[in-house]
Amino acid sequence: MSKRNIDDKIAALTLMTEVWLSFTFYVDSKDEMANTILFVLKRALREKSLVLKLHASGLLFTILE
Repeated sequence: MSKRNIDDKIAALTLMTEVWLSFTFYVDSKDEMANTILFVLKRALREKSLVLKLHASGLLFTILE
């Protein structure tokens, strides 16, 4: 996996998390949207890149907080 591809995935995951944190009430009211975001973050935990795994787990803890 190329560095640019990893950087793009990290940026996308961060954006999804920021959207959730900025519009918490809306995302929480839409179960399908919340489940999709969590699914994508959990899927990132199974990637080969250690940096991507660590970033995804950090974002999951940020949402949990």
